[in-house]
Amino acid sequence: MMPEKERVKSRLRELIDLETEKALIGGELGYASELQEAKRLVTQEAKKLRKENPYIKFMGTCMVEGEGDPRERMKTCAAKWGEKSEEEKDALKTRDK
Repeated sequence: MMPEKERVKSRLRELIDLETEKALIGGELGYASELQEAKRLVTQEAKKLRKENPYIKFMGTCMVEGEGDPRERMKTCAAKWGEKSEEEKDALKTRDK
């Protein structure tokens, strides 16, 4: 791969990280999630798209519904996910297809 192309990709990832940090501080969790997906696509050059992960979708929804500090919301949402039974997690997988 050409060094110039790698340099551009590296700079783009840095810019996405900065914008993601601003979005998280501003409470724009949906936008931050979109930015991270864009970063992943840049990194992998969009070779293949992933199926939506039910954990990620659950966390995004839970984070938006929560109040207070984003880090505390993330911990609370992760705990809620951990409390779900395997059947509930499987139901989320099949519902999202």
